[in-house]
Amino acid sequence: MERPDDAGQRGGLGIAVGPLLGGALGHISWRGPFYGVAVLMAFALVATILLVRPQPKPPRKTSLLDPLKALRHRGLLIMSLTALCYNWGFSPCSATPPSRWSWTPSTSGSSSPAGA
Repeated sequence: MERPDDAGQRGGLGIAVGPLLGGALGHISWRGPFYGVAVLMAFALVATILLVRPQPKPPRKTSLLDPLKALRHRGLLIMSLTALCYNWGFSPCSATPPSRWSWTPSTSGSSSPAGA
């Protein structure tokens, strides 16, 4: 099956319209964006069930060690280690409250006043 020529344009439209639609639903109720996502996910599930064809069986079974064996490829190994280090470094920073780092709203990039 070939990919449509306008697939990138439709993806860009979704990225642009999604936050606007979520904001509009959020003005109706704080639950609105969650209901909107639930409807979209139900639509995606039905579309997946109806449109995705079953895949043929692989010629041989995949072992649990195959992903580790794939790390023999130097580029994949470097990217994997980079992602691992990034996640180890970023997750503690994003999960720690700004007060732990002595950040104020102005130093953390927030434009809203504290306590608002």
